Amino acid sequence: MGFSSCLATMMFGLKATVYMVRASYDQKPYRKMMMHAFGAEVYASPSEHTQSGRKILEEDPTTRAA
Repeated sequence: MGFSSCLATMMFGLKATVYMVRASYDQKPYRKMMMHAFGAEVYASPSEHTQSGRKILEEDPTTRAA
């Protein structure tokens, strides 16, 4: 999901949740800021917000944010 998808969801009154690969999440803060500006919730992946993310973090805690 990119900026245009976040903008479209905002225009139609929908909610967007974006899970960004951790490297992009950490290295590209302006993308996060733009998606937040369009009303999206943005999380680094893997995340505690999903069942698969919790499983990955349990198996390998080093994938957690620094």
